[in-house]
Parts: sequence; structure tokens; C-alpha cells
Amino acid sequence: MSDQNRTDHSCWDNSRVPPRGTLSRIAAKILNPFNALFDWLYHSEYNPFYRSGTLAIGLLFVLLGTGFYLLLFYSVSQPYESVTNLQEQAWLGRWIRALHRYATDATLIAVVFHVLQLLAQGKTWGPRTLAWISGVILLGALIISTVTGYVMVWDVHGQYVAVAGLKLLDTFPVIGEELRMAFSGKSPLPSSFFFMNMFLHVAIPLLMVFGMWVHTARLARTVWFPTRPIFYGSLLGLTALALLLPAPLVEEADLTRVIGRIPVDLWFGFWIPLQDQLGSEILLYGFILLALTGFSIPFWWKPPASVQPSQSVVDEDTCTGCTQCVRDCPYEAITMVPHDSGKHLLAKVSSVHCVSCGICAASCDVMAIGPEGRNASDQLQSIKHFLAEVPSSSDAASVVLVACRHNESAPEKMRAFTTQDESLSYFDLNCCATLHSDAVELLLTRFKGIFLSGCAARNCMNRDGLDLLKGRLYEKRVPFVARNIDRSRFKIAPHSEFEQTELAKEVRAFQESLSTDNPQSKESLISLRGITQVLRRTVASCILLALVGGVSQFQVGALPTHGYVRLVGVLPSTTKLACRPLTEEEKKNTPLHMQRKEICEKELLSYLVTLSVDGKERFRARKEARSERGDRAIIVNELIELRPGKYKTIRAQVRSKSSSSKPDDTAADYLKDLININLGSGEIRLIDLNSGVSD
Repeated sequence: MSDQNRTDHSCWDNSRVPPRGTLSRIAAKILNPFNALFDWLYHSEYNPFYRSGTLAIGLLFVLLGTGFYLLLFYSVSQPYESVTNLQEQAWLGRWIRALHRYATDATLIAVVFHVLQLLAQGKTWGPRTLAWISGVILLGALIISTVTGYVMVWDVHGQYVAVAGLKLLDTFPVIGEELRMAFSGKSPLPSSFFFMNMFLHVAIPLLMVFGMWVHTARLARTVWFPTRPIFYGSLLGLTALALLLPAPLVEEADLTRVIGRIPVDLWFGFWIPLQDQLGSEILLYGFILLALTGFSIPFWWKPPASVQPSQSVVDEDTCTGCTQCVRDCPYEAITMVPHDSGKHLLAKVSSVHCVSCGICAASCDVMAIGPEGRNASDQLQSIKHFLAEVPSSSDAASVVLVACRHNESAPEKMRAFTTQDESLSYFDLNCCATLHSDAVELLLTRFKGIFLSGCAARNCMNRDGLDLLKGRLYEKRVPFVARNIDRSRFKIAPHSEFEQTELAKEVRAFQESLSTDNPQSKESLISLRGITQVLRRTVASCILLALVGGVSQFQVGALPTHGYVRLVGVLPSTTKLACRPLTEEEKKNTPLHMQRKEICEKELLSYLVTLSVDGKERFRARKEARSERGDRAIIVNELIELRPGKYKTIRAQVRSKSSSSKPDDTAADYLKDLININLGSGEIRLIDLNSGVSD
């Protein structure tokens, strides 16, 4: 076949490039190297990140199961002791706790890849807006639930997470200083604090199950679990990791000591080290900006309106009301309503739900439905033009390669592949699932066989596309190909764009099967599952699991080099009557009968808080009332850094002062001394101002 005859034959679509925005193309370029790597390691059929959404849901149920067991042994009155007892259960508690932790990390990883896949494919806008926004909420719920779980343990890692979260909350003006006082070390945290964390840790995942229903509410034939090899393989790997690398349990939290170097789960706590660098306020604004960006993506992460595909329409005069399009639509965008004639039903397309996938065009035997310019009639007309340009061939192995246009660069590679073989022709579709059975029969009038290569399995752009196509080809779904046609004349081989070498081998094998009577050659020759590939998957899985476990126990922080003194106390907000004589100006402006000798006004007193170490002042701060009426107490919670060593006297003083008084001309209201103190590195000595002696 000459190159002149090898023209690009695009089926009934004005645009060869799928309607995705520029941002989606950028995201695809970022994601493609990862997809290529995992396709090479696992093969696209078993690539776990092509099932990242269902894998995340499956792992959520693993978390619910393991969490239920752990909850049986947890006590809010003795949080650390109860977790320690669990950790000592070598046969159950220890590895179940580790599995619970690693499954949480794996869930987050799966969600991140799921988000990237959706961004790359442009599945963020229009009818998919509800799914996207609910997904953002589910991600936030997962993070909050995980944080509360770490706090429940109340080891130093839990303290590290709780204090970091408190710093974020403290940037809100509605969060009072009373909350910070609870973490001052003045008294142990109450059981109610751990009960609140336990309640959130349990209630949020249960609500997430309902959220999953909302997330998938507009999908037909919803699949919540990944294929068994992916799910069982992931569960087996995480269980092995839990047995070989138990989750750490460091020493019990101690609010009177500075946190040093500890293992931290950076999958969820990556932001905590940033807090020390950027500050809580900037980090909080970053989180708020990230959340707003996530919620707003459906409104700007989409192609221009000029290239957005048209939705499906129904020819009311042709529709017979067979309901097949309703059963096939992956997004439940079609319903049946009474026809105006009253003789049968009529298909009606919902503009709110239709994503213009075009699958309904292949569902209708009478070709009465489909996107404008892309229904089955348009498809047949395009194929007729294509066949008119393809010269007749006597080659017994003449094959037409039909490719899905959404499959990234795979169509281009397949098109280039056909130029190397005279017996191969190329024809592309917007989606293989839109191929009508009449179109298949028409192609078989010229070619010995049809080789269809859609998107990678379970990574179909239009959900269920390959399954629906198989059903129509093999008489499991109407409208199917005529029964008198030999089913060995067509072959479905889903591959990613990174498996073109394997795809070429399958095409050659398919050609051989058409030219020989060897029944074995007619079987699908998917890539060899030999020892090399098994070893490759095993090594890749071990590396991934090591990455999950390593990042989950990443050492952060540094050994403390200083000691600290914490000043805590609750000071009463008091007022003082301040009087002064009238000025000459006030006397002139005030009637004689209303003049007084002096004007007295209530003045809120502030406090001067100082800390002296061996006679030298090391800290000074003025504490003022938090309300104009003076009905709220003044809370002192200050951490002062000191070098480790011995100190003879550490004195804290609190003096009340008015605006007219000098800084140090009042007696101390509160006085507290620490005598002969040996302050160690990382140690926090507490000075409770309320236990001081008033002079």
C-alpha cells in the first residue's frame, strides 16, 4: 500500500486530539513517566495505579476492619498504656496495628495517583463536578481522621502531631488561649480530649463510606473494589511489611520535655517540618489556598468552550424505545420517557449527566442516538470513505488496526507501525466502545481481521468501554455482530502507550492466526509471564513497600541543646478607678452646674511579667486584658529558652500596672522562685504563677 493511500482516517470527529485542556496535557506529561514505569514493572493489566480509586476504597475497608479490632483494646483513660498492651500482642495486636498504619499510608498514595489520573484525563468538570468536589472532601476527611489516630496513641509522635496541629489552630482568633494552656504541662490532658479524638477517628471513616456513595452516585455499574490480583496482592504486601517492620511506638508523651529526634509518618505529617521553616500562619494560608484550589478546579480545569464536545441527542422519529442505551450508559445520563405517539418509550438524555462519551451510539441498533456528528450513521459514513481509499488486497492476513484516540500517544505509534507492513491499515475512533456492530461487519467486508486496541484495562477513558465492546462482539450484548461471522476475525488487545513492542507482537500473532489453521495461534498472546517478569514485579513491590515503611518512619528533628522555663498562669482582669481634675478647656465647655472637681474613669490594669535568672532579667512582657469590659481572665503561657546548667535562683514576677504607673513602681502581685535548679537539655521547668506568693 502506498503512502498516498495511508491517509489518516479519523472517524466522524473534526478533531483528532481528544478535547482536553492545556492543563490536563501538562498533567499527563508529568504523570506519563510514572505510568510507563509501572506498566513496565507490572504490565498495564496489573498496574495498581490504573485502579487507584478502587484500591483506595478497598484499603478503606481494610482500615475499618483493623481499626475495629484495635478499638476493642483502646482506653481513653490510659491511651498510651492500652496501645503498649496492643504492641505486646506479637501474634495479633502488633502486626494489626502496623497493617492499620501502613494501609492508611497506602490509601493516601492511591488517592494522590487517582487525583493525578483524573487531572491528566480532564475528568474534573461538567457532570463530574459532584464527584470531584466530594473527592476533595473525602481527602480532607482522610487526613483529619489519620491525625486524630496518631494523637490517640499519645506517644511522643502523637504529641508532635498534636502540638503542630495546635499551632495551626492557634492562628484562628476564635481559638482561645485556654486550649494552649491544656498543653502547657500544668496538668495531664483529660480523658475527654482522647475521647474526642477517638470519636472523630471512628466517626469520620464511617461517614466516608456514605461519602463514597455520593462520590460514585452518578456512575452506573459502580465498582468499589479493584480486581482481585491487585487488591489481594496489595493486602498481602502490606501484611508482610507489617510483620517485618512493626509500626514504631516511642516513649510516652511528656509535655514537660522538648521533642527531640523521632520517627514521623511523613506521608501525612510532611507539613510539620515546614511549619518550623514557614511559620504556622503561612502554612495555614497555604492549606486554605490549596483547599480552595481543589474545590474550584471543576470551574477552570477544562478545555475552552469552543472545543468542548457536544452531548448526545436522540432522533425521536427513529427511536424505538428498546432501552439498550439506558443499560449501556456508564453515567446514567439516559432515561426513558413516554413517546408523544404513545406507542412506545423514548430515550431522553440528561444534559446534567452526559459527558459526551458516545457509547450510546454503539448501543442503538437503529442508530437513533449519539453526539451530534458522532452517531453510528456518521461512523458508517466515515468508514465507507475510508474503505474507498483502501485498495483491495489479496493478502490473507490483511488487518485493520482500530485504535482509541484517548490512549495518549498509542494511536500515533500504531499509525507509524502500519507504514511498515503493506497488509496493515489504520483507523482510529474517539473511543473503541463507540464502534457499532454494523461498522464491524462493514470493515470485515474488506479485511480479513480487525485488531482493536483500546485504553489500558481499567484505565478506560469512558468507563466500561472495553467490557461493552466485548459484549457486542461476542454476542453477550445487543446489538451484536452477526452470528455467521467467525469471532476469530477480530481481536481486542487493550494496551497502554508504553507497551507498543508487546502490541506489535500481538498484531503479528493475530495475522498469523488468520493465515494458518493452527488453533493455538488464535489465542491471545499477551506478554510472557515468565520468571523474569515475576521477579521484576516482586522486586518492584519490595521497593514500593520499603518506601511506604521508610517514609512512614522517617527520622526528623534534632536532639535538644537548650533547656526551657515555661511560665503559666491565669491572672484576673481587674480595673482601677483613675481620677484627674478638669482641664481649663473642659471647664469652659461644661456648664457651671455640671462641673465637678475631678473626672474618674475605670481603667483596665495590665500586668508586667518578668523572669530573672541569677539576678539578670531574661524575659519581659506586658499582658493586657482580652476584652474591654474586663470580664475575661488574662492567660500567661510563655516558653523561655535557657542554656543547660545549674542556676541558683530563677524568679518569676508579675506586677499589675496602670497606664500612668511606671514599669516597676508597683509591688509584685505574684512571685515565684526556683532555687538551685539543674536544668538539662530538652527539659521544661514549669513555673505556675497562680501558686506564687503575693507580696
